[in-house]
Amino acid sequence: RQMVEMMETVVSARGTAPAAAVPGYRVAGKTGTVKKLGPTGYQNDSYLSVFAGLGPVSEPRFATVVVIDEPRGKAYYGGDVAAPAFSTIMSGAFRLFSVTPDQSGAATIRIAAN
Repeated sequence: RQMVEMMETVVSARGTAPAAAVPGYRVAGKTGTVKKLGPTGYQNDSYLSVFAGLGPVSEPRFATVVVIDEPRGKAYYGGDVAAPAFSTIMSGAFRLFSVTPDQSGAATIRIAAN
């Protein structure tokens, strides 16, 4: 449960993937950005952008992994490239399977600070 709560902060406004948020639902996830391996080692300009997540957090029904192979454009981080696709996919899944929105929408997440 603690891990899911930490993953929920990833999709918060202060996290690395706010674009993964699904309006009305609490979702959680993890970003990833992978340098691809070429014939001489890791390539400096070839990436996999990843976002893996689940939802709704209150009663998980779906888990989804989005992998974008060699994203084009300036952005290549998972939170920038794969997270928006996760949001769209989960939004559609919640609608198609009639998943009731969370009562309070997105949760307020407490982040400890020193």
